[in-house]
Amino acid sequence: MHVLTNVNGRPDLSTESRATGNTGKQVSLRLGQIALMRLTSLAVLDDNAVADQLRAAFDKYVEQRMSESEISDGMTALRLLEGVDQLAADSPN
Repeated sequence: MHVLTNVNGRPDLSTESRATGNTGKQVSLRLGQIALMRLTSLAVLDDNAVADQLRAAFDKYVEQRMSESEISDGMTALRLLEGVDQLAADSPN
């Protein structure tokens, strides 16, 4: 098995997790050169990979957004709609 390495030459844990079955969806992302340089610098300082920096930022953003009342209310409404859609799909008509 070929293990990818992070910017410090250490194994990228996200790659190892794929090998052990903890997989997620892969996403492509286009970043400008300055943004990538900043993320790489943070990865070196934090001793992790750019992917780890992006996942941490994503997690923080989602947590922050989900705590906002209008988002929470909207998610509740979506869950209710999904339930109605599932009931309609399950009905014999």
